[in-house]
Amino acid sequence: VERPMQAIENLTATTLRNLIGDLELDQTLTSRDTINQQMRMILDEATSNIDTRSERKIIKAFNELTKNKTSFIIAHRLSTIVSSDAIIVMKDGHIIEVGKHEELLLKKGFYYELFNAQFDK
Repeated sequence: VERPMQAIENLTATTLRNLIGDLELDQTLTSRDTINQQMRMILDEATSNIDTRSERKIIKAFNELTKNKTSFIIAHRLSTIVSSDAIIVMKDGHIIEVGKHEELLLKKGFYYELFNAQFDK
């Protein structure tokens, strides 16, 4: 992609139109959190193979969008949640850890293992 930020903006606009198009009018007014969650998941998946510099820009932009707002995010990439106020780690449908990124790393539990699994040894 020659212009990744423009490509992401286009993908975001298209995805948002599709998500809202599938909702009834009253749902569009009350489903902000649901739309936010679906948007993040779709964009996260679409950008999973981009370089680190672009990823940092995307994370920074999304953090600005969600600043001072309550958001529930389901992420399969740890880089999307490291600055969250609270991370809830689930395994097999059960909550196994709760905390901020740094707190969970210090516990050296499941989250720690997941986080460190992304680095080559």
